[in-house]
Amino acid sequence: MAEVKPLRLRVEKAPKVLKSLSERPFVDVIVNLPFLAPQEVFTYRLVEGCELADVGDLVSVPYGHSLVEGVIVSRGAEPGSTTKIKSIASLISHTPVFSPTQLELATALARRYATDSWSFLRSMSPPFSIMGEKSFRNRGKTPPAAVTTDSPDVKPTVEIPRSLQKALRATSGVREVVIAAPHVEIYQEIIQIALTRSLVGKVVISLPDFKDLQAIASQLRGRDIPFVINSSNQSKSERYESYLKANFAEAGIVITLRNGCLLNLAKSDTLIVVNEVESHHYERRSPTWNSRDIALLRSPQHNVIFFSSSPSVEIVKQVESRWLSAHSYSQQKVRRMTFAPELGMESRMMGDVAKALQRGNVLISVARTGYVNGFTCGQCRTKAHCSCGGRLKIPMAGANPACSVCETVIINWHCPWCNSPKMWATSRGSVRTAAEYGRSFPKVRILQSSGENQIFELPDGTSLVVATLGSEPIGRYEGIFVLDAAQAYSQVELRSQEDVREQWFKLLGQLAPNGDFMISLPQADSISQGLLRSAAYELSAREMNERYDAGLPPYFRILVCEAPYTELTAIADLLTSRNFPSIALPRSGNGKGRLFVKFEVERGEEFTEIIAGIQRLRAAQKREPLTLRFDPYSIT
Repeated sequence: MAEVKPLRLRVEKAPKVLKSLSERPFVDVIVNLPFLAPQEVFTYRLVEGCELADVGDLVSVPYGHSLVEGVIVSRGAEPGSTTKIKSIASLISHTPVFSPTQLELATALARRYATDSWSFLRSMSPPFSIMGEKSFRNRGKTPPAAVTTDSPDVKPTVEIPRSLQKALRATSGVREVVIAAPHVEIYQEIIQIALTRSLVGKVVISLPDFKDLQAIASQLRGRDIPFVINSSNQSKSERYESYLKANFAEAGIVITLRNGCLLNLAKSDTLIVVNEVESHHYERRSPTWNSRDIALLRSPQHNVIFFSSSPSVEIVKQVESRWLSAHSYSQQKVRRMTFAPELGMESRMMGDVAKALQRGNVLISVARTGYVNGFTCGQCRTKAHCSCGGRLKIPMAGANPACSVCETVIINWHCPWCNSPKMWATSRGSVRTAAEYGRSFPKVRILQSSGENQIFELPDGTSLVVATLGSEPIGRYEGIFVLDAAQAYSQVELRSQEDVREQWFKLLGQLAPNGDFMISLPQADSISQGLLRSAAYELSAREMNERYDAGLPPYFRILVCEAPYTELTAIADLLTSRNFPSIALPRSGNGKGRLFVKFEVERGEEFTEIIAGIQRLRAAQKREPLTLRFDPYSIT
């Protein structure tokens, strides 16, 4: 018989009931809900221990049967609701995370992008860190030091256009566009503009990627100029501490990435958005905002400067409407620029590469990474395709061809037309190009930079660099040779031309004064003439005019809406009934259906209200919200 064990009494401790505060006990809180609900602001009661709670503080509040995060948007003596009011569970932060300006901005952006405010609050601030907040409080909330005219490091190193000098001295109403000059080092230009504006107030520099962040930081350190840096490469506590410093500083220079356009700004502060064309300025998560759009939305209340090698069509449109003022450096023709067709270009450039290497570094710019991205039959020149229709590629030296679509590997490939096993590479990637130049110049250091394996800065000594477009190490080159130019410029993408243009003009900025620049384009092309004359603005204006007839941005906005395939028809019919026709796109990678919608900029508020209504209805029905991509960088 089994032994009977004695019973054990289970002791349960009742939670301690905290008393409500008597002074200004009510707070309105934006609650982080798991879906887009009809209401996102609720009233709660403060309890003991929350005496110092203020607008912008994070709190833990009861919602339903669980605790969720929220942020205080107001505090007062009277409740903002007549319903039953619950008490907050705890105060998470002891230093406000958001300013009232940021809370208003999040609400305005939520309306523009048909989403909830928390989607933007999440982007404004990095994840909360107790250690980061403690470090910020223990160090006395030290802001970046203000720059004064007495410092010798503020002396100009570049000549700023006279019209821009006058604009930079204004205390408010600064809305400028600066077109970089190829013959002037762009990071020095950016720093000089930031130093001039820092005499008025805080300056936030929003950069496209970490390579640019490092370059600006290195030059600021070299000139002994104080600054705050905030990026995802920092540890959690360091990032949160630097965010608090940057957010509530009243002076100094802050350098950050695209989230910098969401930082707190006073009326005298300045936001500088650098190279707003680049894809890194686009948020990938739904509802996909971008730095340029948010900076333009903030420009009526704050000082905004757009700095780029080649502006986007949206910026050109704002200049043409006289909302922004454009400033260009004196245009100088590139002395040693040559053009050549793709076929036969490399046989012409080998001698120029050798001569340039005798003077210093050389850059070979290619369109794609990989080994061989496309080939034909070496005998009859028939293009190599898989049975599914996809293009065949060779992933590495000695490997069998593989399909770029279905990834099927073809063993013992032969031409289906003439049965020849010979292959002729038509599209070589950076790996193959680097290998070929390594054989041609065995005594020269060969560097390869692309994708995630980027080299941020040129090392000492002479190097021959093979890099994909946008991955070029920062430095000066005696020779720059751009391959696959026609292929890169003719991509069928929404932003392909302006992106490639911006990268090429940036390359001109890295060319040594007497360096060689060769590009695989006919000299008669408009882009070739624009590069020759450093006419970045004119090229963007030309594309803007072409987009008007095509019904594309900046005259129209775009939405790609993703939903279960069976529900697309009902959504499309509703939009059509409101005079917003849509087009069905191929299914996404996760099998969901997609709709492509274009709508006039003037009807943007009407359209987003319809989409928000659909989202609220789906939330009430406990259905998955639509995935929205407003004004995406790429439709595909």
